[in-house]
Amino acid sequence: MKASELDDQLYNEAVEFARLHASIGIVAIQRHFRIGFNHAAWLIERMQEEGVVTAPAWNGIRTVIHGGSDASNC
Repeated sequence: MKASELDDQLYNEAVEFARLHASIGIVAIQRHFRIGFNHAAWLIERMQEEGVVTAPAWNGIRTVIHGGSDASNC
C-alpha cells in the first residue's frame, strides 16, 4: 500500500471516530490512533476543510458536523 492510500484509510477511520462524538480535538485523535501530534493535526485540519468539523473553539475543541461533504465515504 502506498503512503497516500494509508493516509486516506487513516483519514476515513478518523472521520468515523469523530462522528461517534459530539466534539473532537487533536489530542483525542492522537491518543486514539497513537500517532504524532502533527499527523493528528493534519487529519483534523483536513476534516475542517471537508466540512466534517467546525473551526476550533477557544479551547481547541471542534464540533462534529454530521452530514459533512464526505458523509458518503463513511
